[in-house]
Amino acid sequence: MKKTIWTILACLLLNQAIALHSKALPENMIISEDGLMLINSAQPAEGLYDISQIKTIYLDFEQPNWWQQLTNNYYSRADIPATLTYEEETYEAVGVHFRGFTSYMNIRNSQKKSFNISLDFENTDQRLLGYKTLNLNNCYEDPSFMREALYSHLAGMNTPLFKVNFVKLVINGENWGIYSNVQQLNRDFYNEWFTENKGANWRAEMTGGFGFTFGEGYCSLNYLGMDTTSYKKYYNLKSSKIERPWEKLVDGCVYLNLSPTEDLYDSLQHYLDVDRSLWHIANEIAFTDEDGYVNKGGSDYFVYYDKATDRITPIDYDANSTFLIKEVNLSPYHRENNSKYPLINKLFSNPELKQRYTAHLRTIIKNCFNEEYTNSVIDKFADLIASEVKLDTKKLYTDNQFEKSVAELKTFIKNRKSFLLKNEIISATAPEISEVKYISENGENSPPSPNSNVTVQANVSCDEGVKEVILYWGLGLAGSFSRVTMQSQTSGVYAAEIPAQAPYTYVRFYVEARADNQYLTSSFNPEGAEHDLYFYQVKAQKIDNFPVVINEFMADNKTTIQDPQGEYDDWIELFNKGTESVDLSGMYLSDKLDNPKKWKFPENTSIAAGEYLLIWADENSKANPGIHTNFKLSAQGEVILFSARDGEGNALLDSISFGPQEKDISCGRYPNGEGDFYKMSPTPLAYNNPPIGYVNDLSKEISDFNIFPNPFTNKVSFNLNVLNSANYEISVFDARGFEITKLYKDRLHIGQHSFSWNGLDQFGNEVSAGTYFIRLLSNGNAMIVPIIKI
Repeated sequence: MKKTIWTILACLLLNQAIALHSKALPENMIISEDGLMLINSAQPAEGLYDISQIKTIYLDFEQPNWWQQLTNNYYSRADIPATLTYEEETYEAVGVHFRGFTSYMNIRNSQKKSFNISLDFENTDQRLLGYKTLNLNNCYEDPSFMREALYSHLAGMNTPLFKVNFVKLVINGENWGIYSNVQQLNRDFYNEWFTENKGANWRAEMTGGFGFTFGEGYCSLNYLGMDTTSYKKYYNLKSSKIERPWEKLVDGCVYLNLSPTEDLYDSLQHYLDVDRSLWHIANEIAFTDEDGYVNKGGSDYFVYYDKATDRITPIDYDANSTFLIKEVNLSPYHRENNSKYPLINKLFSNPELKQRYTAHLRTIIKNCFNEEYTNSVIDKFADLIASEVKLDTKKLYTDNQFEKSVAELKTFIKNRKSFLLKNEIISATAPEISEVKYISENGENSPPSPNSNVTVQANVSCDEGVKEVILYWGLGLAGSFSRVTMQSQTSGVYAAEIPAQAPYTYVRFYVEARADNQYLTSSFNPEGAEHDLYFYQVKAQKIDNFPVVINEFMADNKTTIQDPQGEYDDWIELFNKGTESVDLSGMYLSDKLDNPKKWKFPENTSIAAGEYLLIWADENSKANPGIHTNFKLSAQGEVILFSARDGEGNALLDSISFGPQEKDISCGRYPNGEGDFYKMSPTPLAYNNPPIGYVNDLSKEISDFNIFPNPFTNKVSFNLNVLNSANYEISVFDARGFEITKLYKDRLHIGQHSFSWNGLDQFGNEVSAGTYFIRLLSNGNAMIVPIIKI
């Protein structure tokens, strides 16, 4: 069983420099193990959407006519109450209604309906493992039961896509069989994919009166004029956290349809995520998605406005009608000549963007139509669900249809790949790009100092010759790009410069090369650009021993303390451990790694020696009295930065990167003002309490404890002097509090002892770069020391 010390190691202090901690990024944005790439791709899900096992959801209705009520409420979508049980936990008063259109209408009297479950039906705070909405789909038109799960797994490599797993549903004690558990496209979803979730979210609806063409020419991001009311008939605004959201949708449609074809990428990328749109189309066409933008007249997909980048992007919604044998010969350039589909027709009219799309399609073929890999995924899913499928007496298809459909998925992968590779545009010779690196004054792939240019180099070759090599670079963790032509240096080596940037700035970049052939065939490095990118962060000066420190914070304040306005808001406590008063005017607090100057301390703000200052992180900076920031803290985990004034180069004064927080539990330094951060009972404006679960240290049992080197690359060693003979257990834990490996478990006698760790876990696998902890345990006392692997 995994052991956890997370109750103590709940917060991580960034002692040396700002580092991208996983909790400061969206769930599906990660850093490569070598620290050089930013990867935005679906990560293996844990918890509710864990695909490795089948969990059971129990629904119990007290109403004797519950089925009739659900049927009567189909058109109104009104919920009826039920009790949900999951993993022996009971959730009272959840709301349930039937969902789906064709999956409801076309199955007639079958009881295998699709269900929508709202955990927050009566209790607005109720969640199931962090989620408030469940979509249990009946796998209509999918005898394999796995099309949605397989599409999520494969297409999610390249675009934001819903999580999916398999669940067993039991209603009032009766087995309702296997369901596809599909994530809701709400703020929780966008928070897992985007740097913030405070945008706007539309569904492109299938409107009446269009017959088999659905919303073709209307809700396909078509230009319908400048009046926002013209769009409201064809898009359903599901949620919005911005003012005038419809104007953002209209802007995207206007610039998509009316911008000149020439230089379309440069002009359009500020209103529409052009590259992500091309990946979206590539997924739909490669996997023959019959329910979406391409094949359903522009219906059954979502449009998301991302406030952080100020642009819209299409989002996949439905995937039960994918991997279709009947569409295996669908043209890779389907709808190219149909102006009612501007995401295809307009973007493909630009040769550069058509080649970008083709390169993305080539990557999908390489990674997702790899028969050995994808067939193994299909087999794994089939093995997981086969026994439950046979027990499902309500399923829409027979056992023979299930087995045949699983085999057809493999046939589709083989035949679709073969068909696509026969296309002469796709099979044209593409350049090869390798050995991409950046060079600063600090060395190769070493972050630059402020105000220093960076050179990017790449090796490029092509049998048909190289026409052009382009460097794309952008600032921050997401957003648009500038581009510059890379110049040939020596044989096959190309280079270009990225201008100097301010401290803390994140810089993303990638390289495109074009062949000297009739198509100007494009390649990208990374091949997953623009969702996979190289990046670096400009160094920031760190002021050591600054007297004012972040001393305590609370990111989930429910009942602990009210602000002057009577609200229970997040808070940050500063403590002046020095001997003189400190003027904070012009200094900064932030919760964003790429925006350290997010909130400035007001003029005449000071903190006396030995005193505390409470700042309310409530996104209400105009509130008075009290000191209030323009940001809130995320209880799911993020960062807090405390930075110096502009005239001091915004040097880092203090910082904390933290993981998930508990209601009314704070994180604070112990000992007060000096120690590391731990979970504790809150003490706003007062000396910090000992940590929850705190144990006495071993300072009276050992001495001369030394770790070297720290940070380390391959091996870390440590020495200690044992003062009293005793039994010791020495282990390594990761930042989540899980034991990685045990280094020693035996008696240590008085005297010097030496140990080392080679960076391997208990199975012999090398661990990734990050923060780890060495724990010495003896007679109920512990010493915990952080180490950093780079």
